[in-house]
Amino acid sequence: MDQKTLELFNCAFDAMAEEVKKQGISGTAVAAYLEDAETIDWQLCIHVFGKMEIPPRDDSVGWNLIGIVCSKAAESINTKTKSGSAPRDLEHGEVGYPGAEVQKCGKGYVVAAFSGARSQEDYQVAQTGVAAMIAKLT
Repeated sequence: MDQKTLELFNCAFDAMAEEVKKQGISGTAVAAYLEDAETIDWQLCIHVFGKMEIPPRDDSVGWNLIGIVCSKAAESINTKTKSGSAPRDLEHGEVGYPGAEVQKCGKGYVVAAFSGARSQEDYQVAQTGVAAMIAKLT
């Protein structure tokens, strides 16, 4: 990963960390960047903010937050819409949960996703990450 992209992801994660702290939540985040939409050369980075799984309780299975957040990001990367609002049926590997945001930026796209809290809280963290990346790139 080149230095520019690493700095971009760090900027996103710093902004997301502030939002996570403000909301008093924890979970796992993804930041992704496609510099040129004429390619499929996405770069992606994961950051854990306090937890990467929710253990099983009672009769329910646990939650792998890394898997979920990557699924949210993948859905947005593929559809170019926020996760949970795809204009098509879900594909294998997608969970359809809100929590990822995608925006066009220059010739490419930026995506941020979060999982670990309520859907609206996850989405708010993701929006913060995308806004930070757009500000850094423009």
